[in-house]
Amino acid sequence: MLGSDYPKEDAAARLERLASDRISTGLIAHPLSQYAKICPSKHFVTSVIDSGCGSTWRLTPTSQQEESQEEIVFTIHGIILHCELPPILRPFGRSASPRHIKQRLLLAGFNTDTFTTALIGLDRIDDLLRLNIREDVPHKLNTQASGQQAIEISNRYFTSKRMAITEEQIEIPTYVDPKGILESIKGENLVHTTENQVEYYQRVTNSNGVHRFINTNPARIHEGDIVEVQFTITLVEPNMSRQNDSKLAFTTKPILRSITLLDNSFSEIYRNLSINRPRRPCLKRKVGHAEEESTETQERLKRMVIDTEK
Repeated sequence: MLGSDYPKEDAAARLERLASDRISTGLIAHPLSQYAKICPSKHFVTSVIDSGCGSTWRLTPTSQQEESQEEIVFTIHGIILHCELPPILRPFGRSASPRHIKQRLLLAGFNTDTFTTALIGLDRIDDLLRLNIREDVPHKLNTQASGQQAIEISNRYFTSKRMAITEEQIEIPTYVDPKGILESIKGENLVHTTENQVEYYQRVTNSNGVHRFINTNPARIHEGDIVEVQFTITLVEPNMSRQNDSKLAFTTKPILRSITLLDNSFSEIYRNLSINRPRRPCLKRKVGHAEEESTETQERLKRMVIDTEK
């Protein structure tokens, strides 16, 4: 999580400029912020998908034919507060469940207008999805973290085989799992599919000021970076095998699809400040009997000197 050394005000101003510029190009199909101002129901319909373990509701364009459904991919711009991203370099603890291991990031906007408006748009889309269900107490999507507006977006590395009937199975990329750790723990009941795939990009600018996007290694993405994130939104039915669970509720999940690094200058400043920060003096303590033995030895030496003088 970002500390107090991070230059929040400067980063927030840069985020707002980048987000506004990117949205103004008109090249982003579904910037989340626009749905705070227009009615989502005019643009989307909800498609019900039976996963084999309950239904999920996803969003597709209203103009699309059923036989060629394409899920809506939304875009949001933010600053990474916290992230758990590839590559996987260390084994997971014994308590980790392979099925639930995920890559995720927590995005914040530090009170920028575009980010705040995007979360309003997200709330309206959540409401649209929940028109399909009946619930006594709506389980709204959490958009708070560390006392500020934020959103967590994630994607699991694996899908259960019985839920992946319609998904294409693919190899885990080497840049995600260079040591084969994920491959070694997936077992026979889990698979890595296109549904679990996340893509990583970086915006680069040439000498003429022209921007282009290239594939990048996820290891280049850090807390404090300004990023453009693409994700889909799914409403998930509760697991009916847990009907007695008092916390049972329909859950809205933002599913991570891609991360584009737009600006890493502030994360570099933050890391340099963290490295150069003066170290606090650590408390020292004396334990054991070394001091006692040293004192006794000195007393013996004193007595020997006195006896010699006599």
